[in-house]
Amino acid sequence: MRLLICLDESSASTQAIEFLAHSGLVKDSSIRALHVVDKNHGSADAPHFFQFAEQNLRALCQSVTVDSAIETGDVAHCILNTAASWKADLILLGTSEGTGIARLLLGSVSQVVAEHASCPVLVGRARTADVAKNVLVAADDSECSAGALEWLSEQSWAPEKNILVLSVVHPLPASYGFVDSVSRASEMLLQQQYEELTRTHVIEHWCKKLAGELGRNRVPHLIAVGDPSDTIAKAADAWPCGLLVVGSHGRSGIAKVLLGSVSQKVAVKSSCAVAIVRGRKSTRFDTAEALAESAELKKLLAEKPQSANVTTSIVGTDFNGLFYC
Repeated sequence: MRLLICLDESSASTQAIEFLAHSGLVKDSSIRALHVVDKNHGSADAPHFFQFAEQNLRALCQSVTVDSAIETGDVAHCILNTAASWKADLILLGTSEGTGIARLLLGSVSQVVAEHASCPVLVGRARTADVAKNVLVAADDSECSAGALEWLSEQSWAPEKNILVLSVVHPLPASYGFVDSVSRASEMLLQQQYEELTRTHVIEHWCKKLAGELGRNRVPHLIAVGDPSDTIAKAADAWPCGLLVVGSHGRSGIAKVLLGSVSQKVAVKSSCAVAIVRGRKSTRFDTAEALAESAELKKLLAEKPQSANVTTSIVGTDFNGLFYC
């Protein structure tokens, strides 16, 4: 893997390097350390701090090739241009401890990078070794989630991680006062039950495929009903996990996935690293294939769905226990 890590004089660089220490990303990687001198706000001390950060990076990555580059110009554009010309497989950015992951995810530089990068973007945040081994994938039954799972299946470090797939469906309205008839309310309830069953079958199918590609017996999953941002953030912190993997629609990029209400809240509330896999079309994780293999769903196409009871509550969940049941 060709890993581009962006370093500067801030504590974000320390966070990115410390994230690498327990992430497993160093394995089988070629690493390029990039420092961009902002043409408008550059610091005279920046090259000195970059040299110090680069030395720490080289000390951590003694077993792999590390080179470095210094560019001058617009920070986001220089990162994107370097990633494209060097053919990076992953861009790693850091986040400052004082303001949390929201500072970088919602900042102008990372917004541009995540929206336009031709490869996944990972915002690293330091975690202890026991937490770093836990990876949470927030997925639905969409193409972008399939792409994120396929990307994860290809990572050399993934077989060493505890991977949990979480899917969150919106709850039904608390009140049906706006519904004009009982039959319409019943139709809405049945439709949600069908969507929950569909989501469950797709996620189950993908987890089995992911498990097979990682050489393990199973990859556990949870289907929860609730506010997606709150539920994902609570799960990430309650486990806790060291990395959250999300897919992003290529057609709308960060504006839809990260700056929308769900992802923005997750970015602010969650304290773990976040990997954004943008616009990837999967060739192995297919929704139609998953549904075609489901005899139960075929039957539901001709009959109205019954109560599924497929969802669970994040509160009180023994996340580690899911890997031993």
